[in-house]
Amino acid sequence: MELDIGSLVEEADWGGGGGVNAEQEARYRAQVLTEINASVAAGSSRSEALTQFGVHPATYYRWNRLLAKGGIEALKPRYWNHGRRSEEVAKP
Repeated sequence: MELDIGSLVEEADWGGGGGVNAEQEARYRAQVLTEINASVAAGSSRSEALTQFGVHPATYYRWNRLLAKGGIEALKPRYWNHGRRSEEVAKP
């Protein structure tokens, strides 16, 4: 099943909360997926496209799985602060 990632990026409801950086990262990931899929549709092999965009195959398939299950919101990083929850970052 081929997803229309471009429309998902445009239609996503980002709400008022959350970090702008996480939203930008989700949009970036969706854009990379769009470009990789377009490259494959144009005749490149998936391996060549992943190398061209610097995305590891496991990352590509994880992003695709997340997008298919939860839409563009699912592409947001779980925690933006390098894997730590925000309350852990705030501690001195």
